[in-house]
Amino acid sequence: MECMDSCKERKMNFGENMKKLASWNESCTVDSVCLHTLGWTCLSGHSKAELQQRLMNVSALPHPPKFQQAKKKRRSLERWTSKRWRYKYFFWYGGGGDRRYRTTSTPVTPQRMDVGDFDWRTTGAVNPIRDQGQCGACWSFAAVAAIETTSNYVNGRLNTERRSYSEQWLLDCSTRNGCDGGWPSDAIAYVQSRGLARAEADVYVGRETKCPRNTSGLDKPVSGQVDLTGNPIAIQQYILNNGPVTAGFYVCENFMHYTGGVYSTDCSPDDPDYLGGHAVAVIGYGTTSNGVDYWLVRNQWGTGWGQAGYFQILRGSDISSFESWGVTGVKALKLV
Repeated sequence: MECMDSCKERKMNFGENMKKLASWNESCTVDSVCLHTLGWTCLSGHSKAELQQRLMNVSALPHPPKFQQAKKKRRSLERWTSKRWRYKYFFWYGGGGDRRYRTTSTPVTPQRMDVGDFDWRTTGAVNPIRDQGQCGACWSFAAVAAIETTSNYVNGRLNTERRSYSEQWLLDCSTRNGCDGGWPSDAIAYVQSRGLARAEADVYVGRETKCPRNTSGLDKPVSGQVDLTGNPIAIQQYILNNGPVTAGFYVCENFMHYTGGVYSTDCSPDDPDYLGGHAVAVIGYGTTSNGVDYWLVRNQWGTGWGQAGYFQILRGSDISSFESWGVTGVKALKLV
């Protein structure tokens, strides 16, 4: 009976989501603003509540993200800035002193770093796509993806010799909010201080458990981190010269049904279909044949979502706060 009820619920969710998909795709056709495609994914049978379990409740996190003041000023500027010009500017957030709370909001013309496309998967240092399940541990997955890719490359562990690290270790031991969310920068700082277990030593189970008492055998793959928030050119340069970076962004419901193209929905908590915050690892960048700049991003919802687990999102326009929500690069250590 439980199975029948579950199948019935999935079928109902699927039907409702297909109606939403039809509406979203129709609006793209009318407005001609969508650069992405939406369709059936492994999440299309999930309810809105289930989808939210994979995301973070940003307002409940331990400290306010540094993008909040910047986002507020950006929104006020957009009241008089047309949509056409909005995508032709990005805002550089930062400043002296405590960079978490200082910001500037002067629009500048976006610069281009003409070095072609780049994809860290071509190096052999990127591990296969994983699935975080119904747990908002995206912050842990994003941090681990950036750490292990950079560490694998620095230490020459490529292809079959790649090392995998444990998201579960961070979920249980780093004293963040666990399945309710966290900041990748905090996770990276914890790894730098305490170390990180390998994936096979602390297997991911999709829920919080007790932190293992035995801390022997931990790797120390991180020597530091770099704050790249609000500077697309610096982000691009870091990815090219050092490794993947972590990033966070606002997620609206249509993102769950992304199947291809360059994601172009500018989402915020004010939108009626806003679901929550999400953290990911940016592993590359490129430009489409039509001249659209994008980030190449690794997600952690399995290979049945997006482009075999990956997606592209507009680059240089701070879409959904993707470039202003705390972008962090990892400094890897040479391990002995």
